[in-house]
This record gives sequence, structure tokens and C-alpha cells, in this order.
Amino acid sequence: MSAKRTRHVIIGNSAAGVSAAETIRRLDPEASITIISDEPHPFYSRCLTSYYIAGAISEGDMCLRGPGYYSEMGFEAMLGRRAVRIDPEARMVFLKDEFDADAGDCREDYAGVRVPYDRLLIATGGNAKLPDIPGAHLDGVFVLRTWNDANRILARASRSKKAVIVGGGLVGMKVAHALYERGLAVHMLVSSGRVLSQMVDDEAGEMLRDHLEKHGLVIETRADVAEITGSTGSSGRGSVEGVVTNTGRRIECQMVVTGKGVEPNIGLALGAGIETNRGILVDSRMRTSVPDIYAAGDVAEGYDVAHEGPRVNALWTQAVEQGKVAGSNMAGREREYAGGIGMNSLELFGVPVISMGITSPRVQPGPGSSGQVGGRPGGQPGGQAVGHTREHAGPADRGGQGFEVLSLRKPGNWYRKLVLKDGMIKGAIFVGGVEKAGVVLALIKKRVNVNASGDAKYRILHDDFTFATFIDLIDEKAGFFEGGGKRNVQRIMQGGH
Repeated sequence: MSAKRTRHVIIGNSAAGVSAAETIRRLDPEASITIISDEPHPFYSRCLTSYYIAGAISEGDMCLRGPGYYSEMGFEAMLGRRAVRIDPEARMVFLKDEFDADAGDCREDYAGVRVPYDRLLIATGGNAKLPDIPGAHLDGVFVLRTWNDANRILARASRSKKAVIVGGGLVGMKVAHALYERGLAVHMLVSSGRVLSQMVDDEAGEMLRDHLEKHGLVIETRADVAEITGSTGSSGRGSVEGVVTNTGRRIECQMVVTGKGVEPNIGLALGAGIETNRGILVDSRMRTSVPDIYAAGDVAEGYDVAHEGPRVNALWTQAVEQGKVAGSNMAGREREYAGGIGMNSLELFGVPVISMGITSPRVQPGPGSSGQVGGRPGGQPGGQAVGHTREHAGPADRGGQGFEVLSLRKPGNWYRKLVLKDGMIKGAIFVGGVEKAGVVLALIKKRVNVNASGDAKYRILHDDFTFATFIDLIDEKAGFFEGGGKRNVQRIMQGGH
């Protein structure tokens, strides 16, 4: 008599869900694997949606697996259907059949289709929401999260001359750049004092703002939208004609895209009694507080190496890794998540930007702090620095523990910042000259004490380092060279993860 097949159900068809499914299939060829998604599309890259809007890639480039992928892998794909409830005692997922993702048509009490599970993964990602202001539901108001969102933005852009982007974060900036490439005039309203405020510091933000404005974008900081105005059409819904800012100024436009952040989709977890914070709390094996239910990706709150605690890091590469860890444990093969680190990257009119970890700690210079202008300790030359090298070594307003902050600016759009604690890099900003950012990421993940190598931190700051500079320090961290030797570091040096 054959053994019972384990029933694995995965809610989510993006990076975490698919990597988990593929891991389970590799470890258990006979397992039953069901993938549920409220989107009708096969596995595609959300990271590419802004490039798709810009016209840099085609619709065919969006898909990451071929048309026969699900059947070839033996997956049951339930696409275009939304999970509305999890019953942990009955080990059942309840679906809203033929869910209309555009309309959000879903009744919480709907019994619908029932999918039994032995082990369940919640990989529902995050959700971008419209602002709660008058006019937010007019035709021509968008968020960008899904492929459907991108298609709607494209359709509207084809008959628009000007767009207002609400928010100066990563999503807002990418959409602004994409629509500008499509030939639209773009006006950005940024509520904070700088663009990319969660990604870079004041100095880098001002540099990037100047760069963007030189290319034709209009950027208004410390400004927000108070109302979206429009005419009433035959449908009664109306269409965007402009916005009113919080200062009362009116800006004419034909479309509005809001990019004010993404929140983890924790609704299913809350309904199932699973412990949550901002995201779903998980342990090192991606297990939730409820037996046989796992979480991974943008909805999960796992260990963050830089912050040394649980944190939601909405990154594709980390979603893939978390999915692999979850899938392995679901299939009975123990595996632990070593922890991730927040990291974002983009390119703005030829200038690459990367940030990782803690980039703007609250630092209070103490009696022992010092500063150098364009150079290193001991009077060593600082090359072409036109800004300064700062060092703060006093107590910081983070649990009474001190951060060391070094920053350097060179001619043109070149800036670098390092944030250290106890000799270990906790965060970094790269504007221009990003080629070696992968090495710094490896140093953060492996908790390497760069102070153990003389003036290593200043060499990083001045871009005077190579892979060989830190190979001995990284080699001391047990396990780093398992399964690939020094090629692992070389791969990281080239930007891999």
C-alpha cells in the first residue's frame, strides 16, 4: 500500500510561493502541491513592472516561466481565485471562486471552494493602498503593485499629457521615471524633505533631486495631495482632471499614481489566529505560531541581520530565499534562514543607486568623536573628495549604543556612506560607483569586523578595495565557503546573491 501523499498548499504565486513549490517538488517528487493566486497571470516579475510601463521590456519579457510550467512541475494552479479564510483546526483554505481582483469583489462569509492541506504556506506579499482623500476613486488614479496595475497605467498614459506622482519613495520614483520615458510631464509631490527618504540620507537625496530636475522632472518636497479633482462622466465615477495640494495649490493633470508604501497582506493570518506584528512573525524555519503553517516573502517578518531583530524586508531575492527555506522544511528537510537585510536599488537617468541596512541612524557625536575632511586618519590623502569624511563615535539614540558614520562625496553624482557598529558594517549608501556594493553586502551578512583589517573601512569609503581585501576576514566566518569555495565571494563581488 502506497504512502499517503502530503498535501502542500501555497497561497501566493510570486517569488516566495514559486520558490517554495519548486523546492518541495525537488525534495518530494510525489507530493501534492497546489498554488492559489488572486491574479490570473502565470509567474511573472513584479520588479519589472516599471520597466514594462517605460517600454523597456515587452509583455513577453514579464513572464519568468513558460506556458506549460505548472503542468510540467505537477502543480495544481488555481489562478484568478482568492483565499478568503484559513481554518487551522479543519486544515482548510476557503476560496472565493473567480475573484475579481480589479473590483476587489469578495465576501468574507463566502464558503466557496475548500482546499484541504497538510502543510500551508502563506506567501501573499504586500498591498499598495490608495490614500483616504476625496477623489481617490476617480478614473485615472492608480497604485503600482501588479501586472494589471501596470496595464491600467499604460492605458491611461497613452491619452495623458501630465501625471502627478504622490510619494517620492522607490515605487514613486520608478513610476515617475517610467512615465517620463513615455513622454509625459511628471510632477512629484513628496511629503518628506527629500526623495527616497527611506533609502538615502539628506545629502544623497539632494544630489539625486538636482539630477532628476536637470532631466525635466518637477519635484516638490514637503508637499502632499489633499484632494484629487475630476469631472463626472456617464458612469458617475468621474475622471481625473487635477489635484489640490495640502497648501491649496491646484495642479492640472490627467492621471495620478500614488506610491506611499506597501503593507504586508496579513488579513488571512489575523483571521486564523496567527501571531503578527507588521508582518507575520516567523522563526528561522519560516514557521508561524500555528503548527504546519509557514510564511515567506513580503508578508513575513523574519530576522534582519543589520537590525538584529524581526523585520519585513520586501525584496525579491529574500523572498526567493525564504521560499526555499519554507519549502525545504515543509518537505521535511530541516533548513534555517540565516537572516536578510533591507536593500534597494534603482537607476535614475544613468546614475545607479543602492542602499542597504541602516542608512540614517540617529547619531549624537560624543566627546571622543572626530571628523576628517576629504581624507583618512593620519593625514592620508582623500583623492578627489569635494565633500567630507564624517565620523561619529558617540552614543546614539538607539538603545544607548553608538554608531560610527562615515560619508564621502566626490565630483559628479558620486557619494558613499557607511554605518558601522562595533566594527561591523550595519548599512551603506552607494550613489554612482556601485560595482563593489556586493562585497559590502557580504560583509554585513557575515558580520565581519572590518576594524580588524587596519584602515579597511576607509578603503571601502574611498573605493580603494577589491575582493582580495576582505577574503581572509570573510573566510574566518564558518560555513561561508561551503558549496562553492571562494567563487561565492567572487559571485557576490559581481552583484549576485
